Amino acid sequence: MRIISAIKGLSKKSMIKMKAEHSIVGDVGARGCLMRIERVKDKKTKELFGKAGQRVYQKAFAKGLAWN
Repeated sequence: MRIISAIKGLSKKSMIKMKAEHSIVGDVGARGCLMRIERVKDKKTKELFGKAGQRVYQKAFAKGLAWN
């Protein structure tokens, strides 16, 4: 259990840093080893990407990364 807690802590810190540094990251979260990154056009309005977001998903999925 200590290993999972350590991984979760490191990944959450990295994700929070990513949110602060990148304008397209609207929100981040983690539960266990599952991570969530919300990609947005505008952080203030939380408007999601349309076709560009779909292309990112398709390319990532083709490389073995999957998300909902």
